[in-house]
Order: sequence, then C-alpha cells, then structure tokens
Amino acid sequence: MKTYKRTAGFTLIELMITVAIVAILAAVAYPAFTSQVQKTRRADAQSALMQAAALEEKWFFVNSQYTSTIANIGGATSPDGHYTIAVADNNGVGNCTTALLNCFVLTATPVGPQAADTICTTMTLTHTGAKGLTGTGSLEDCW
Repeated sequence: MKTYKRTAGFTLIELMITVAIVAILAAVAYPAFTSQVQKTRRADAQSALMQAAALEEKWFFVNSQYTSTIANIGGATSPDGHYTIAVADNNGVGNCTTALLNCFVLTATPVGPQAADTICTTMTLTHTGAKGLTGTGSLEDCW
C-alpha cells in the first residue's frame, strides 16, 4: 500500500480567497483613511489662520492699521505646508474703511494632496473672528 505524504502550504483557491478578502477590505478602508487624513490636516489651516490673526492684531497695535501683505506677518504657508495663507483687506464691506485699513480677511487654500479635500475647500477668518469656508461641508465639519 502506498502512503502519500501531505505537503504543508496553501492551495491556489485558498490564496485567491484571501486576496479577494484583502482587496475588499482595502477598498473600504482606503477612502476612509484618506478622508481622515484630510480632516486631520485641516487643523494645520486652523492653526495657521489663528496665528496669522494674532500677528495681524500685533501689527495693528504697532502700526495702527492691519497689513494686507502676508510677508509682514510671517509667511504664506501653514506650518506643515498643506495650505497657503493669504491676507486681504476687507475695506468697503460693513464698517471697514479704506482710510483706516481697519479690517482683514485671512484665507487658507489647500495645496498638494490636500487640494483634493472637497469638504473644506477654502477656510477664512476675519478681523471679527468670523469663520467661513467654501466647499460642501459646514462650519462644524471644518472648524
């Protein structure tokens, strides 16, 4: 009588089932992962806008007007480089006057991989502390 020795290992069917399961899990997990990374990077914009607003207030204290030049208050990128920061005067809107340069709007625009974030496309912060955004999300989603 012949005895057969069984070799250890996986059959092709077992391997293909495992690969299919991993592919399904990856298809579900990857979009959730990228969404979470984008959400985490929004803190970079929030931090940069708050810091720029504080520097605008410091500039106003020293110069009796806000600056509309981003270089005067630290630079044009967020700390981690996921957003570009811009400043503009908001003169002629509401109580803002051109003569006094007493208003500003800070804008954070995503760059690089963060530019794919459609929930919070552009985040803004004004001299009054009013927060704004463009995109499909709400203020609670972005701030």
